[in-house]
Amino acid sequence: MPTTSSTVYSGPVIVSANETLSAIAVNGSATSVVGSAVYQIAAPAPSFAPIAGTYTIPPSVTISDSAAGATNYYTTNGTTPNSSSSVYSGPITTSGTGAETIEAIAIATGYAQSGVGSAIYRTRVATPTFAPATGTYTGAQLVAISDTTTDATIYYTTNGTTPTTASAVYSAPIPVSADETLRAIAVASGDVTSLVGAATYAIDAAKPSFLPLGGTYTAPQSVTISDTSSGAIIYYTTNGATPTTSSTVYSGPIAVSSNTTLKAVAASGGYSTGAVATATYGIRLATPTFTPAGGTYGSAQPVTISDVNATATIYYTTDGTIPTTSSNVYSTAVTVGANETLKAIAVESGYANSFVGTASYKIR
Repeated sequence: MPTTSSTVYSGPVIVSANETLSAIAVNGSATSVVGSAVYQIAAPAPSFAPIAGTYTIPPSVTISDSAAGATNYYTTNGTTPNSSSSVYSGPITTSGTGAETIEAIAIATGYAQSGVGSAIYRTRVATPTFAPATGTYTGAQLVAISDTTTDATIYYTTNGTTPTTASAVYSAPIPVSADETLRAIAVASGDVTSLVGAATYAIDAAKPSFLPLGGTYTAPQSVTISDTSSGAIIYYTTNGATPTTSSTVYSGPIAVSSNTTLKAVAASGGYSTGAVATATYGIRLATPTFTPAGGTYGSAQPVTISDVNATATIYYTTDGTIPTTSSNVYSTAVTVGANETLKAIAVESGYANSFVGTASYKIR
C-alpha cells in the first residue's frame, strides 16, 4: 500500500510486464482512499521464418518471440495451441503436401499469454523442365518434359498458349519438327499448381549437300544439291554470295563448266533457314598435246602444240623444265632439230591450269 514515504508521482509510469499499480493522493492532512489498477502485458505473438507463403521446396520453419525467456507452444493440425501443446525446440519441417498451418503462442514469466501467431505454408509443384532445352537445332527433336514433384501430372501446349488442366496430358516425348514453343504446368493433389515452364525451339533445315563434292575436275560437272529436311526448298548462288530466300530456287542439276563456288541454304514452312553449304569447283584445262608425238625421227620436226580449249594460252619449255606463265608462249610450231623434251601447260582465266604435257624427241 502506498504511503507518503512511497514514490511521488511526477509523470507516466511505464508498465512492461504484469503489474499492479496502487496510489493515494495527499492534500495537507487529508489522504485519499487507495486507487488501484492491475495491468497484464501479454507476451508478443510468436513470429515465423520464413514468412507464410507458397514455396516450391517445403521450408523448414523457425519460431521466435521477443519476450525474454518465452517458451513457444505450437500446433500443426489447425487447433489452437495452449500450454499443453508441443514445445518449440527447433525448426519445424513442413510436410510439403497441400497447405499446412502452424500456430503458436508464447508464455513468459511476468507476461500474460501471447496472442496466437499463425502462418500458412503452401507447397507449389515444381516447374516442369524440358530436354533438350530451348535453342536452335538442325532437324526434328524429341522433347521430354519432366517434373521433380512426385506423382505430378503434366499438361502442355504446343501453340504457345498457357496450359490448363484441360490441355493435353504429357505421356511421352513430343516431336518438334518446326519452329515451336512448348509450355507446361504440373499439377499434384493438394499442392498449388506449378508455374508455367516454357521452351522455344527453332528448327533449322538441314545443311544442303552437293554431288559431286567440291574439287578440281578435268571436265565440266553437273552438280546436284539435296537436303534431308522434308519439304525443304533449296536456294543457291553461283557467284560466291551468301544465298537467301530471295536467291535462285534449286530445281535441277547445275552445269559447272569453269571455276565456280556454289553456296546453298535450305528453308521451308515451319523451318528456320539452315546453315550455308559451300562447294568450290575447279575445272582443269585439258593437257596440251603434241603433233607429231614424242619419238625418234630421222630429221628435224616442226612440232605443233594444241589444247582442246581453243582459247587457252599455252606456255612451253624445250629444256625439260616445268613450264609456268613466265615461260615461252606458244604461237607457232616449234622446230625440234636435236634430242629435246618439250613440256607445256594450258592456262585460261576461270579454269585451273592444265597438267603438264610432255613429249620427248630424238633426232637420228
